[in-house]
Amino acid sequence: MNHTLSDNMIPPPEMRQLMAETGASRVIYENDLLRQRLQRLYSLACDVRHESEDAILNDKIRQLYDEIQSLKSEWNEHDRWEKLELFPYASWYLGLEPDLHRSIEQEYGLAGKYLHLFVVQADRLQQPYPRSEATRLASYVLYAYAALVNRLEEEDQIIRSLEDRSNRYDF
Repeated sequence: MNHTLSDNMIPPPEMRQLMAETGASRVIYENDLLRQRLQRLYSLACDVRHESEDAILNDKIRQLYDEIQSLKSEWNEHDRWEKLELFPYASWYLGLEPDLHRSIEQEYGLAGKYLHLFVVQADRLQQPYPRSEATRLASYVLYAYAALVNRLEEEDQIIRSLEDRSNRYDF
């Protein structure tokens, strides 16, 4: 039977170190991949804002659109795992508020709104995209980028705390 902390099951002492190490390793790995994807989004958005040739500008918007769709899929899976497994355990283990995920997921909501706005507006606008509209679309991505990078930094702080406590008590 597979129980998680969301089932109100506290892991036995011999599993705590393994859970801390496994969770920390997974977050570090996934956050690195998400940072790489976010950096691609950031670079493309900056390219759009500074591009003078319309054909290249429109190609960059299409690339941004595809990258956003991929990011949303990856981020949703990452978020689901954090919400159901990582943060309930980290909250319990570190003695933090039980709804740790809920208290820091506002960045997800804000970023999600900006990415959704990009997709909706990109779908609504006729191609080729006018320069002013392309710049506005790129701005949505930059706002989402800032919120998501902040979110990853918060996760890193939690993971460092989890690792520090695990190492200090030698669990």
